[in-house]
Amino acid sequence: MPFEEDYFKELEKGTSFQRWIDDPSAKRCPVQKAELAIQDLDLQYWVVNRAVGSVPDGYSTDRMRLLDLPTRQYRAVELKRYGVTVEDMAWIGRVARGVIFVEEVHREEDIIGPYTSELAIAAYRETYDLATLKHIFVINVQNTVMRALIIRLCCPTSVKVVEHGTREYRALLGTPIGKMVAAIVLGAFERGTFRIARISIWWNGPRHSSAQAQFDLEPIES
Repeated sequence: MPFEEDYFKELEKGTSFQRWIDDPSAKRCPVQKAELAIQDLDLQYWVVNRAVGSVPDGYSTDRMRLLDLPTRQYRAVELKRYGVTVEDMAWIGRVARGVIFVEEVHREEDIIGPYTSELAIAAYRETYDLATLKHIFVINVQNTVMRALIIRLCCPTSVKVVEHGTREYRALLGTPIGKMVAAIVLGAFERGTFRIARISIWWNGPRHSSAQAQFDLEPIES
């Protein structure tokens, strides 16, 4: 089937999120500026762990240098909330100046509480000014919708870079993972000031084993 038919829903959602990010006058944006701080989490229900970490496995220090990102002293953050019997929300990742690595996210449907995008912002803002954020990586993508799209778009031995506004960009932005990253941008910055300039996707390891995504942020020129 044609790409537009296979990914009609994702294209529609991604087009909306692109518009909400780029245009502060666009109506019906569902994401508000994030105010949550880690200190706001009730430790009766939340487990909060922090540790000194390194660059994630599969990411070289040379790659970090090329992006002008730190090569060590990453801050590993684990935020988990427990309901009556089970974990109902989690954000696990690591941050350093200029970058968020999202390693695991989980949120049960129809529950009250912060969104995973708000937890990502809180994890970064605890140590760094949001204005310094330039890159968001999602490592070992598990979401089936985004994985299927990466399989369609990306050869197993190369990096696929999709630029702002293209149909592939809008489709990736409309996946559950893309919407989460878009919500980080909308929650962290005033609308119309920063955008996702491009999305890079690739595979680590054997064919279709470990999908990776990199979202590059840039200021919007007035």
